[in-house]
Amino acid sequence: MIDFAALLAEKRARMMPEERERFDAAVAAREAIEATEHPIPAVFEVLVWKRPSGLAALKAGQQALPERAVDHTYERDVRIRIEPRDNGAREVIQFIGAVTGHEAFELTPDLCAGLASDAGGTWSICAGTPNRYDSCTIQVADVLDYLRDRRPELVGGLPLRP
Repeated sequence: MIDFAALLAEKRARMMPEERERFDAAVAAREAIEATEHPIPAVFEVLVWKRPSGLAALKAGQQALPERAVDHTYERDVRIRIEPRDNGAREVIQFIGAVTGHEAFELTPDLCAGLASDAGGTWSICAGTPNRYDSCTIQVADVLDYLRDRRPELVGGLPLRP
């Protein structure tokens, strides 16, 4: 079996001092981002195309356009974290392990206010595409709880969980 930790240690030992400094800074930055991760529950819907009228409509000469329908649902946790972008000029809230694995939204006071206005609702972080991508929704209250813990300055004055 391959020992990736040993390979990485060997590679780091062969680096020039300035390379090692950049490498260590990148590792520290990645660890700081990963330290903000927190699991939250998510609901996924498997989407399909269905023809509502079927064969009878086709025989009658009517056009039967496919409709988007939910085949089934399942639940699992996704990880939420805050990442800096543009060298720290802005931040995004990212959902790891959702549909594409990288759903991200810019973290602004307007986003937080919009979430707080529907604190008891759900947030669709991925609308999905039938026969391709599942849809994914999370509870807004879970996101607000996370933000109250990590960025209280953005949600400090907003109402608490309903």
